[in-house]
Amino acid sequence: LVEAQPRKGRVERTLAERFKLINPNKVPAVVDLSVAESAAFTVQPASCEIPSFEHRYVSVYFHPSEMREYRSAFSAAVQDGADEATRSLSFDLAGRGALPSVSVVKGAAIVDGCFVVDFGELQVGRTRTRRLTLANDGVLPATVLVALENGGGPFSCAHAGASLGPLEPKQSATLDLLFEAKEAHDAARHDTLSLKVIDNRYETTAIRCLGLAYETDVSLSVDRSDGDGDDDDDDTLRFGQLHLRDDGDDNELSVEVEVRNLRAETVRFEFPKGSHVRFEPRVGHLAPAERRGVVATFVASAPVA
Repeated sequence: LVEAQPRKGRVERTLAERFKLINPNKVPAVVDLSVAESAAFTVQPASCEIPSFEHRYVSVYFHPSEMREYRSAFSAAVQDGADEATRSLSFDLAGRGALPSVSVVKGAAIVDGCFVVDFGELQVGRTRTRRLTLANDGVLPATVLVALENGGGPFSCAHAGASLGPLEPKQSATLDLLFEAKEAHDAARHDTLSLKVIDNRYETTAIRCLGLAYETDVSLSVDRSDGDGDDDDDDTLRFGQLHLRDDGDDNELSVEVEVRNLRAETVRFEFPKGSHVRFEPRVGHLAPAERRGVVATFVASAPVA
């Protein structure tokens, strides 16, 4: 008795395996083929004639209808076979019904049982990116259809209206969501990103996207030309690590900031005084749409955080 290796078949799809039957005798053989009673397994042809010392291939088809394990047995019987060693053959069949599956493993919070991507508050004219990580946690290759419920709004995704994949089992991929603050609103804007796994009508993931755009008199932009930081940190001064000298003198790190007037009239700006950060210039006026560079310097003679 030979047992075939269990195979995983896609639910409501058909998987085929071919078997080679050999006639080792001097006379032709007519062989009847069958599988034990099982709606998931079938064999074609039902019988075949194999000339002496030749072979023929037969196919067993696996068509699972549920996500569970199936077992059956394949039998080949030679009509009027007299040789006990060659007149019959049988072995077990095994298979498991499965569906393609993809999960969100990073980049979204779960709020009240639902996936949420919160972009927070963002100044008008800026964009912010959030990255989702998807993983194929199943046993079959999987392809995801990506869709945004309200196209043309402040939210976008390069894969919207297209597919992502196929992802092999245990493989992961990233998906970037973009929030563009086009105009200010009193309440957060929202949209829904839909992830539908092809050939699995039971698996559609909805991800709620939230973001609020606001307006101010001036905007601050930090130079990120060195690649340090991302678009989420436009209003955050990140000086990095300052290596202190042993002589106890002050150590400095500087970052250039651009201040821009967003109003139609002249505005006055003033940076606060700090014990470890100074701005030059600290106070000034900006004409409408005027931009001005300001140097922010971090100063320390002892470790601070």
